[in-house]
Amino acid sequence: MYNECEEEENNLSMQAISEIEEQFISVDAECYQNKSADSGKINSLISEIQLQKNTYLKEPSLLSRLTAFEGLLEQLNGKTKKAQDALEQTKKYSSNDIYVILLETRLIKSEEERTARLEELLAADSDNAMLLLEKGKLLFDAGKYKDTVAVIDNALISFDRDEKAAIRAIGSSMPLFNL
Repeated sequence: MYNECEEEENNLSMQAISEIEEQFISVDAECYQNKSADSGKINSLISEIQLQKNTYLKEPSLLSRLTAFEGLLEQLNGKTKKAQDALEQTKKYSSNDIYVILLETRLIKSEEERTARLEELLAADSDNAMLLLEKGKLLFDAGKYKDTVAVIDNALISFDRDEKAAIRAIGSSMPLFNL
């Protein structure tokens, strides 16, 4: 009976985390597009994440993902120290979650080092849509539009393959998709 209850709680948490993921992608895209953060939206989502973390959630991989979202949002809000603290906290749970990797990558200050890290990660997982999207953003910001198109096309194909239609729709509204 205990295992069934725990499994049901994890399923509800997974659903909530999926909703948080979509909200994060939306806020992230909006911040990228507008070059500024909506602190109200970010703080509201951080509160929702903290609420989820304070439930009976025990699954380390789920805690890791929520903590990574929290760190990514803090980074968007300009709170690098809180983002770094979140990254350290994720290491208690699991460091191979894509959003933990994304947080780690975004906290690299040098664009050269960030690009090199993304290349290293993509060498190991060339179809990872989130990493491809991040690389596309860096290429776009560097004015490498031809390269951006190829990388973003691959990201969109990966989002479709992974059945992440909502994330694809949010991401495709970004200016770099209109090249």
